[in-house]
Amino acid sequence: MATVLATVPETRTVAAVVAPLPTDTGYATALSRQGALAIAVTPAPPAGAHPAPRPPDGPYTATVLHTGDPQRTATRLRSLGVQAVVAGSAAGIALAEDLTHRLRLPGADPHTSLLRRDRGVQAHALAAAGIPAAAFLRTARLDEAVACADELRLPSYELAPAAADTPTAPVVCRGREDIHAAWAHLRHSAFVYCGDPHLVLALHVPGPHFLVNTLTRTDPATGPRHTVTDVWRETRTPDGRPDRTELMPRDHTLARVLSLRVLRTLDVLGITQGPATTRLAYSRRTGPVHLACLAVAHSTPADEALHAATGRHRFLDALDTVIRPRPALQPALVPTGHHIVRVHRHPTPEADDRLLRTLPHLPTVVRVTDHARTEGAATGEIVLSGPAPMVEADYHAIRTREAP
Repeated sequence: MATVLATVPETRTVAAVVAPLPTDTGYATALSRQGALAIAVTPAPPAGAHPAPRPPDGPYTATVLHTGDPQRTATRLRSLGVQAVVAGSAAGIALAEDLTHRLRLPGADPHTSLLRRDRGVQAHALAAAGIPAAAFLRTARLDEAVACADELRLPSYELAPAAADTPTAPVVCRGREDIHAAWAHLRHSAFVYCGDPHLVLALHVPGPHFLVNTLTRTDPATGPRHTVTDVWRETRTPDGRPDRTELMPRDHTLARVLSLRVLRTLDVLGITQGPATTRLAYSRRTGPVHLACLAVAHSTPADEALHAATGRHRFLDALDTVIRPRPALQPALVPTGHHIVRVHRHPTPEADDRLLRTLPHLPTVVRVTDHARTEGAATGEIVLSGPAPMVEADYHAIRTREAP
């Protein structure tokens, strides 16, 4: 059954946030700014699991514990006057879509939920639509993956959990020996994180990756309408570590090509409402290559810089797709055109001390995060924002201070 830990007034818009991360208050804060009430729907842990789920932080009016019966949870949300449901994390996508359907609210078909969060299922659907995707095999069997690699004889592969939200990074494999070596760790990580042991074997596309963030609204007369909000370019060091993630100009030719491809992809994946983040590579032979998509809003250390530079607020914008937008409490910001770079830190302990003494003197530094306090991140980040020449100068200064 579902239990609730508070009562909810009936005079304001009420929205449910499914499986919010305990430390991510994005939706709760945005709902409060919209004058709406936030209810957290927290899935109960499996029997015998310890500890019990911690109530999420933030201004949640109530917490509903979902213990496995979506109809009971939907009934409880209906009694609380819930008018919108959003996924607070990738773990909440399937349940959020199910609850949306049971509450008879606009949303995606819950029977196709895997299309919004599974790399292998996405690749199969996109291939049928003629859209290139890197993944070509979804399996829980090592012998099947090795046999497929032996048959194709590609120069290199990527092996990764099928669940697109699993934080374990894909592993580049040159052949069957590398697949054998990586298999057990990746399969264990996938199962521990989301209970799904399936992995995907994919073509390895070298070079940078790109993240395209979108919002989708559905018009009863015309259907879903997708909007690209921002495009980011990710690069890595020669040894495979994250280097920098930078906001691309909207008028950049490649950003426009990637955006057009993603608009087609969202239709195939059945995204009809809300936010999504699509990860792509780019091949000179085939153009954009789909890697993964997650139909959920995500928070990054650069969110405040993005808001200041463009006027876009990640979670307020996402809410505007599911609840009627309220008049802004403040005038909309005029985009500054600032360049934004997320610098991923890799210094030695000695160089880290030197770097931290330097950061206050770099004019474009707007945020510094430590890996111990960054959800799901392997390294800390330094967020730079400002005119592009100044950002680049500060980026090179950071890398110089990191050198042994």
